[in-house]
Amino acid sequence: MPNIKPDQKLKVVYELGILLQPLKELIGRTAPLTIDDYRIACAKVQSGDPLWRRTVDEFTTFSRDLKFSAEYNEISHIPERLWASIKAIINGQSGPQNLNDLFLRVKGEIERAEASMFP
Repeated sequence: MPNIKPDQKLKVVYELGILLQPLKELIGRTAPLTIDDYRIACAKVQSGDPLWRRTVDEFTTFSRDLKFSAEYNEISHIPERLWASIKAIINGQSGPQNLNDLFLRVKGEIERAEASMFP
């Protein structure tokens, strides 16, 4: 039986990039962003998360009785931790005067999430 794990790993990484695309597009925009822009991007990421987790499950499962649960949890929770931290930042904003700070903080969170997946 051929080893398909390297291909599955590439698929996990590729699909994570697609999953995080709404957030990546935000930090690439030049127009002023609103808090609603961040909320919508987080909702888009959340909606694609279950499908992406199935890909992670395939990668961390070697047979019906052999699954690397710790690795599954570590990988699959990257988007969840990201949108939770972004929501915490958004909910802590007091008004429009903080939108530039919000942008920088969200950008930092996205960069940390990518670094945790792509060391």
